[in-house]
Amino acid sequence: MGLVASQTKGMCMRSVFFVLPLLSFALLSAAEVSAQKTFRFRGGESVTIVVEGRETLGAANQGINAQQLVTADGYVSGPAFGTVSLFGKTILEATDILRDAVVKKTGRLNPQVSILIHSVPDEKRERRTIYVLGEVKTPKAIELPFEQNYRLAACLAEVGGPTLEADLNRVKVLREKAGRIEAQEIDCTRFALAGAEHLGPLLEAGDVVVVERAETVTFTGEVFKPGVVTRQAANLPQGTPFLLSRALMAAGGLKPSADRQQIRLLRLRPDGQMAVGNYKMSGGRIENDPVLQSGDVIEVALGQGITILGGVGSPGIYYELGDLPMTLSRLVALAGGATLKAKTTGVLVVRRSNPGTPVTVNLRGVIEEGKLAEDIRLEPGDMVFVPSSTF
Repeated sequence: MGLVASQTKGMCMRSVFFVLPLLSFALLSAAEVSAQKTFRFRGGESVTIVVEGRETLGAANQGINAQQLVTADGYVSGPAFGTVSLFGKTILEATDILRDAVVKKTGRLNPQVSILIHSVPDEKRERRTIYVLGEVKTPKAIELPFEQNYRLAACLAEVGGPTLEADLNRVKVLREKAGRIEAQEIDCTRFALAGAEHLGPLLEAGDVVVVERAETVTFTGEVFKPGVVTRQAANLPQGTPFLLSRALMAAGGLKPSADRQQIRLLRLRPDGQMAVGNYKMSGGRIENDPVLQSGDVIEVALGQGITILGGVGSPGIYYELGDLPMTLSRLVALAGGATLKAKTTGVLVVRRSNPGTPVTVNLRGVIEEGKLAEDIRLEPGDMVFVPSSTF
């Protein structure tokens, strides 16, 4: 679809059109209006120049419609306007020149002149570029098609989308106006949704899009989703404290194997030294829940499990479930229960704190007779042995 500009003498307002089949007219899109303002004739363009109007002596309307190539040095010719140079002119400037030439050559009153551009040689096209920088997958310059501009969401999609560390709450669009750089800050958090390419402002040639790095912390160790966590992933708007508890939720929470008494916060100080803080989780809450800073590393250690061997369905190492105390009966249940040959009246518990003196527990009495006082609480590092009958 080509571009057309038309103007009638004596009118203060210019109208800008593009041609549809059968020479019907419709308003240009904002992108095409932008192209009209930036395009300049460089020679080699294929154009049709339409001149319509009434001659001074009252003759009937006459139309002149001829497709031609603009010469290499920018000239066009026609019986209604002679030979004129359009080199370096915008479409609207060229329309003014042609209209004045028609008035001078034919004496027509109120001539209407339209220029339809069919094609532009690639080497003569003015480069229309948007630059995308920062936390996107493929930062680059985007060349805009001749008659097309991008909305911000489509621009981000063109560069592969944001990285995990991108701050989509504050994407900046830098634009030069009257020799000054203006910055617009845009919330792009909805742009990742499918079909969102129509969202965001319409970008212009020369715009620079900057996606900055978000506040990020890194989790290692016994969490379900180790790696980078951003403020956005934790659903924390700007100005809200970036608490360890909220970041931990975004990291999937602690694994059962995590040592809830050893959650270490590592922070690099301005003097280059590493500050280390230790935090504990109790009752589902982090004691003295700290405010995190971008760049912090949270290390969750592997806790000591409790080993159970012998006559159970799945011998092995087990960990406390959250803040629930690990009792002997709960451990046996986690291990698949006692086998048919298990001797549950004489279960041995070897304490980490006193390994030389095993404790014998009547687990059958706990389960069948409700002697809950004998259902001892186990500690990380303890070992339990359930003996089995040999016959």
